[in-house]
Amino acid sequence: MSDLLKYKQVNWIDGMKVNKNHFIGLENYFIASLNDIRNNNLNDNNFGLLPLKDDSRNFLNINMVVDNQNYLKVKVLSCHAITPGGYRIEITEDESEQTDFTIQNVETSYNLASANNSDLFLIISTDPFSRIPEGKANPSEHPLRLPLISPEYKLHIIPAEQVVGYKLGPNLLTLSKIVIKNNKPEIDEEYIPPCTSLDSHPKLIELYSYIDKNISSLEKNVVQIIYNVKEKHASNVLTDIVVCISENILYFVSNSITKLRWFLKSAPPIYLFEIIVSLARVLKNTFDTRTAEEKEVLLNYFSEHFDIIPSKFKQLLDSTIALDYEHADIKESIKKTEDFINVISLLFNELRKMELIAGKKKQVEPKKIDIVIR
Repeated sequence: MSDLLKYKQVNWIDGMKVNKNHFIGLENYFIASLNDIRNNNLNDNNFGLLPLKDDSRNFLNINMVVDNQNYLKVKVLSCHAITPGGYRIEITEDESEQTDFTIQNVETSYNLASANNSDLFLIISTDPFSRIPEGKANPSEHPLRLPLISPEYKLHIIPAEQVVGYKLGPNLLTLSKIVIKNNKPEIDEEYIPPCTSLDSHPKLIELYSYIDKNISSLEKNVVQIIYNVKEKHASNVLTDIVVCISENILYFVSNSITKLRWFLKSAPPIYLFEIIVSLARVLKNTFDTRTAEEKEVLLNYFSEHFDIIPSKFKQLLDSTIALDYEHADIKESIKKTEDFINVISLLFNELRKMELIAGKKKQVEPKKIDIVIR
């Protein structure tokens, strides 16, 4: 049932008896309304960790220990996020450090004997309608009370096979992946939880900077390739196809690079991957429009001068185009993106140095380009 159907406005009338439940009911209506507004602006690809404007080191702080009974104890010290249903999660480490300030402990335990060396996911749930008292009591007040409330947070540790492929509830969010090796748990540092934007996670910020740098380099290289060929009035099968590919890349990059720099850093991660997949599609479609003879000339040139295996080059393009973005496990998309951008950036940087005449090259010895497909 929708929260708005469950928590409705209070019917206030003159002379009615008022108690705390009326005000709590009014608060619950406001909470449900805010959640509904946030939920209407969310989709499967823009919920998760929120960007931290001040200290990015505390974007997500999880403490994990194993006691002498082989129980894994996990505690979340800080987390700033929004769940798929629009529920806010706001856990601040600064408050937990105040000894005279009462807050709820967001923690759980898990018996490692039942893990069977399988991966685990740490999931947090929130219930904004369950009121958890916190704060610093004022001794001059009677009755004595904790003055503030916060939503109820709970942690859940669940085997990976029970989570992968399933959509979590509107008030749940995956925070971390725990890898069990020889009965010893470790937080998977490569795992990236769902993020609302690229600036929500340090690894996504690094990826953005890396792609921005390589896209800029690619733009310069294809411009130089086109210029070199036209300046020398060179025309053969090889130059024709390379110039055609370079012109299409240049057109695509020219239309994408401003959006990349102005908007994407604060946009959901999927938009960055969309640019890379679209670039791979431009390359493949341009390549596929050429005749079999032209394709053979280009692939033979790549093989001879860069030691690129034609089948692996085609597989790289196909693999990138077929990328299936998974918001709950962004790491896999990063791997494929890096594999593609590494090869393409290096390839066109080396092509810029070449004479682009089959069988002939400049004195500058090009690098061997290894294609890795993950």
